[in-house]
Amino acid sequence: MAIITYPLGLREKANGSFPHVGFTLSDQSNQQFDRIHLYVPSGFSIPDAASYNTVDLGVVGGTGEGDVTEADSAAQSAKIGSNFGGIFGELSQAQAIGKGVAVNPNTNLAFGGTQVRSFNFSFKMVSQSSDEANVARKIEQLFRKYMYPELAGKIAIKYPPQFQITFYNGKEVNKFMPKILPCYLMSVTATYNSSSNSFHKDGSPVEVDLNLAFQETKALTRGDLFDLDDTASDSELYYREDNPKTNSKVS
Repeated sequence: MAIITYPLGLREKANGSFPHVGFTLSDQSNQQFDRIHLYVPSGFSIPDAASYNTVDLGVVGGTGEGDVTEADSAAQSAKIGSNFGGIFGELSQAQAIGKGVAVNPNTNLAFGGTQVRSFNFSFKMVSQSSDEANVARKIEQLFRKYMYPELAGKIAIKYPPQFQITFYNGKEVNKFMPKILPCYLMSVTATYNSSSNSFHKDGSPVEVDLNLAFQETKALTRGDLFDLDDTASDSELYYREDNPKTNSKVS
């Protein structure tokens, strides 16, 4: 299967130590390409985020922290009284207000999980010839083709293939760039001749801006990215060397 590169001179540069990014498919039946290699766009960012929720533990959160004080008793009485309401609740609240105390809400953060990461690539492909323009068109169409699902019957559809995205420095994996786990391609946006209305003789646009949005297939844990056996003293905190495999084709 073919390795497709853009620009056309990227293959020669990649044999040295030129940084670039490669895209492969999980669909092993694909016969159109093995890998697509493009230059690394400027300003590439990687979003890692976790979610937390606030939880008020109230009285439970304050148990086991020293002796119960008079203020604790007054605050607790006001809390209990408010549950009953009526005149009893009002008196309990008035007593607590008079003493200037209230139940500590003991607000804590509860871990809610990590967020599924998404990635955006923006490539500006300005072709020097109609041949190079045709390569740009093929890359655009391949990404668009494999974003879509296939029919698997009258009502069923197959998932689109996953993409494995890998950063390289020459022929080696670039350990200084992010590690991305298998992704689905979420959107493809192509803009033609955004800065000038120029075409080659065969009608191909000179300039194509290709914007790709990917999302990983799952929320990650620490072991997905890092070797858990490493310690701060002996690890340089590089990503795990083993590459996760994309899913096989759904049959």
